[in-house]
Amino acid sequence: MHVSLVIGHAGKPDRPSDRGAAYTHPSGVRLSEVSLVRRYADSIDVALLAAGHRCVTYEDGTYDERARRAKISGASCLLALHANAGLAGRSGQRGELFYWPGSAKGQALAEALSEALGRVVPYTVRVIPAEVGPYLSASRVAAVRSTIDGAVSPSVCVEPFFLDGEGADELVSDDYLTAIGKALAAGVIAWRG
Repeated sequence: MHVSLVIGHAGKPDRPSDRGAAYTHPSGVRLSEVSLVRRYADSIDVALLAAGHRCVTYEDGTYDERARRAKISGASCLLALHANAGLAGRSGQRGELFYWPGSAKGQALAEALSEALGRVVPYTVRVIPAEVGPYLSASRVAAVRSTIDGAVSPSVCVEPFFLDGEGADELVSDDYLTAIGKALAAGVIAWRG
């Protein structure tokens, strides 16, 4: 199996300083989406390679260019890797996995990822079609879709945690991010069967 990983927010030619979501941890450590995503992406790559699969990571160019390169490479699936923010001041933590509406393959991959993540995180990981509804506004739908539009089928936009949600202390831990990456790799492997 050949899996394409896209590091969200990294290497955009029109926004080279974009680091994605950010949060200052109570310890004073500044968490950036790109740095955390790279850390869990490395674990996905290592776990997939150890299981005999090919993994290619893209972190430069527009999302359209990355999707096109993944498609040309013959990838079995694409994971657009992100982290979220916006829970500060509210209780809870959650993860979100978005797939293209109507894509049975995308939904199946997202559900396999959610099940695998559910074994390592103490919170809900929602599987959501990328369409306007109770969880997504029109502007958020456009942002999510931009990460998976035109990509390999199936493609899933992966946001396994909120930087500022409960348990943010764990996000500075390599062990936690490694567990997230290994779980995502296990989800891809389970989906592929």
